Amino acid sequence: MFDKYNKLIILDVETTGLDKDVNEIIEFGALVLEKQNNSKFKTTEEVDFFIQNKEPIPEFITNLTHITDDMCKEGYSKEQTVHKFRELFDSDEKTLIIIYNTPFDMGFIQSFMNQYSDGFRNKLDTLDLLEVARDRTGTRKGNKLCDMIVRYSIEDEENSHRAIDDVKATLAVMRAMYKEKKDLESYIKKGNWSNE
Repeated sequence: MFDKYNKLIILDVETTGLDKDVNEIIEFGALVLEKQNNSKFKTTEEVDFFIQNKEPIPEFITNLTHITDDMCKEGYSKEQTVHKFRELFDSDEKTLIIIYNTPFDMGFIQSFMNQYSDGFRNKLDTLDLLEVARDRTGTRKGNKLCDMIVRYSIEDEENSHRAIDDVKATLAVMRAMYKEKKDLESYIKKGNWSNE
């Protein structure tokens, strides 16, 4: 699987709402998997941090994610976040980004970088597992990450609305999808695409 790639980055963001132009990223999580000598991918880095927020987190978001303003106060500054995003996304072309609902997460990341850094544009290929889920179920509804956890009887992970937990659940869902049908590479979008 993913023979042409040397690195996979599976990521998730938690935000203060749904509008990338108004709301903020408050938590970022990622697993970095790198190809080993036996051509299998192994997790080499786990990234999980809060991001200092400008506006108070709405109560319904705290109720959903259990992320509070106090937790974010201890998080990465905007500058530290820019540095980490550049470190992750300024990889070579043999890196694949895997997300459950790519337009949402990458939209927030691009919007963040537009505000706090010049000249950022994701150049890496992406795989959106939500798109795969919609094809597998044949519907546009009932395809949330939590639905796929149930569909594939994944017991060790949950969709907790916390970034690193959702990343681990995304990895488990991806493995189950691949086991079901080995066509994931056909869903990969080439770098330099835009969801704006």
